[in-house]
Amino acid sequence: MPLLRMRFFIGEDYRQPKAFGIYQEGDTFVVYKNKDTGERAIRYIGTDEAYAVGEIFDKLLSECHKRGIYPDGESAYLDAPVSRGYPQRSGDRSQKLLIGGIIAFFAVVILAAGIGSHRMHRHDGYYKDDKGTYYYRYGSDWSYYDSTSNCWTSTLSFPYEDYTDYSVEDGYDLSWGISSIETSSLWDDWHTSSSYDSGSSYDSWDSGGTDWSSDW
Repeated sequence: MPLLRMRFFIGEDYRQPKAFGIYQEGDTFVVYKNKDTGERAIRYIGTDEAYAVGEIFDKLLSECHKRGIYPDGESAYLDAPVSRGYPQRSGDRSQKLLIGGIIAFFAVVILAAGIGSHRMHRHDGYYKDDKGTYYYRYGSDWSYYDSTSNCWTSTLSFPYEDYTDYSVEDGYDLSWGISSIETSSLWDDWHTSSSYDSGSSYDSWDSGGTDWSSDW
């Protein structure tokens, strides 16, 4: 699944509009949705890891189902309500156990991937050097705003080793007089996943099909 393209941020406290996510602070897990207005709606906050992972996983499946994609093989039960990832229906107990096992497996994989993602992206954001040039870090990638061409350009690194001391903000501020990194072609490149094959069910994923004005 191209999670970034799907606007799901696992293990990341992502602050931009239009996003679903889960991250951990100490012993507390937070499941959230950032609406199109930038307002954050908290779906769950607490220490129950299984419940938190279940919430974000159910939403991931729901968004897939709306687009006719069934990674869980649930297409035969579209009208059945889903809670904690388990369809509420009568039937063979072994089938329920099998479905539950598959969902539990995917939940563990998602959380494990999230831990790595959180570590990689914990320093993402805008930076500004002594000369007034703005930079943006995404994972291990750097870019700077070229005021001559008025565009974001890739660069190998920040000019100073202690780059964290030059952090400005995680989010964009219009008063800086530059364009947001999210409007650049670099941003599109960073958020285009290469982990899925062209022509797959996720190729045509359009996050505009999500109801970003609701709480969840």
